Amino acid sequence: MGSLDCARDRLQLMKTLKILTIGNITQDITFNTDQGILVKNSKDITRQQLLAFELGAKVKIDSADFDFGGGAANSAVNFVKQNCQVSVLSCVGQEKRGEEIIKNLKNLGIKTNLIQQNDEVASPLSIILNATNLQDEHTIYTYRGANEKLKINLEELREMKFDVIYLSSISGKQAQSNLVNVFRYGLSKSKQIKIAWNPGGEQIKKGLSGLKTYLKATDILMLNKDEAIEVCLQKEVVSNVAENNSKKLISPRDLLRKIAEVCSGTVVITDGANGAYAYKNKQIYFEPALKVKTRDTTGVGDAFNSTLTWLLTKGIDLPKALRLASFQAASVLQKVGAQKGLIKLKI
Repeated sequence: MGSLDCARDRLQLMKTLKILTIGNITQDITFNTDQGILVKNSKDITRQQLLAFELGAKVKIDSADFDFGGGAANSAVNFVKQNCQVSVLSCVGQEKRGEEIIKNLKNLGIKTNLIQQNDEVASPLSIILNATNLQDEHTIYTYRGANEKLKINLEELREMKFDVIYLSSISGKQAQSNLVNVFRYGLSKSKQIKIAWNPGGEQIKKGLSGLKTYLKATDILMLNKDEAIEVCLQKEVVSNVAENNSKKLISPRDLLRKIAEVCSGTVVITDGANGAYAYKNKQIYFEPALKVKTRDTTGVGDAFNSTLTWLLTKGIDLPKALRLASFQAASVLQKVGAQKGLIKLKI
């Protein structure tokens, strides 16, 4: 590498990134209980394990935690900790919960001027059932509320300049037009803006064929294994795979190759405690998950994905980025809530 390249790399590392996160911002209520039961569900490959409780029983709660979360908020908090300038584009209700959600972001140094407020529906809320007897596996009940009223104005976006758009789950009647406007904005700057995308449920249901246009313009695509299976396989194929118990068709490596046929950027699949896989330039990379004492798995995916996005945008090579993202995820695992375990990383 020449001296000019080295100087360019140093400047990239020193640069303060301007990042826009888009998606859900919520208040989180976590109920911790040791009454959970894990049920295997091999007939449905997209829901292979179920967290269950006795029907009609009063489930004993050991503790309750009140915090904040949502993909756009969790990633924004992480980016700020890495000294980025961060704005959030989302929607909350015009009530106390919405005010508290915005106040939390402001107190953390995140710009909230793009957050919309709607007086028709309440602010988003997530109820998290955390099974302490099952290595803190959890199920999240999400009320998206005002977030489904989000309306992204393309002309308003074009007046601003960001280095990265970090797009997480979007839903509601405006979801498709919002998705179109985000990618139009990204492409309108001649790809000077990187688009990192962790698709939500409504987008994943469209499958690879329905997302093809957007995946071609995505710089970093991030999915967990279940999401990757669903986005790759049609419903009838999913059923056949489950009946045949075929491991090959649902291995992260095969899923990566299939998605990479459509997505031109870096493709990442996380597989929980099994680690993370990434595909770039026809090469597959793997990073094992760090073994730590887990207190809460909420927000671990957001921590990993946003860390990886920051590092790759900074020009850090993919293997190192995967290692540091895994380290950040492990830090979040050791705290209750999606944001408390986030730490500043050294590169």
